Amino acid sequence: MSNLKKKSRLILQPRDIRILNFLFSNKLATVNQINIAVFKNVGKSYAYLRLNKLKKAGYIISDATQYRGSIRRIYSLSKKGVNYLINYDGLETHYTQIRSDSRIHDLTLVDILQKLKDLDCMTKIIPENDLVGLVEYENLKPFSTFKALHSDGYCQLRSKKGILSVAVEYERSLKSKERITQKMMNYSYERDVDLVFCVADSERILKRLMLVDQDVYGEHTSKMYFSLTAGVLDTSKQIQFHHSTKNILTLS
Repeated sequence: MSNLKKKSRLILQPRDIRILNFLFSNKLATVNQINIAVFKNVGKSYAYLRLNKLKKAGYIISDATQYRGSIRRIYSLSKKGVNYLINYDGLETHYTQIRSDSRIHDLTLVDILQKLKDLDCMTKIIPENDLVGLVEYENLKPFSTFKALHSDGYCQLRSKKGILSVAVEYERSLKSKERITQKMMNYSYERDVDLVFCVADSERILKRLMLVDQDVYGEHTSKMYFSLTAGVLDTSKQIQFHHSTKNILTLS
């Protein structure tokens, strides 16, 4: 009889499956982001425990990266994790593997969307990876419109006018005027898009976005509202977005 102990098979709990779905939606995340979104901030120790078990079982992978001034442990789905969601959790997607093309961009976007999700006025948040990767959004309006526009995220905002469909765009680098113009014009043509929240990493990026916005819309009312990344992430109960007409939209 062999003395080797058989490796015990991990039985996934509902919270484990929520972790896998969260990583599918966002491509990658820090333990703190997973703790807030999945474990409701009950404590990182339990989050670490479950993440380590999922990693040992091969459902997720991890490494380290610099994010917001510190070296962070970053988690993402393995091919086994994607296959589990497809074969056992009923996920309908064309993806077989999830990869991030820009880690800092995607990690920051996780924090931005979580901040928006925490607001009482938000009724729905859909990250870009869900818009692009899930079959259910392919031909379903208005989500298919935001997918075609390659929005960084989709929000449903409760307002006095009813439920508004809002695109989220996060700009970490300074894009050309031509590229920004094309993006804004695409949004201006779409009736499914009520507003666009543009979050910029620096004053320089924000200034260019707002100048292009004025050129694109002229005397017409723009759909674009702007904020710095710090203005979204470093606030507690309210987030303010600024319009080129000096109007301020306060979300709470």
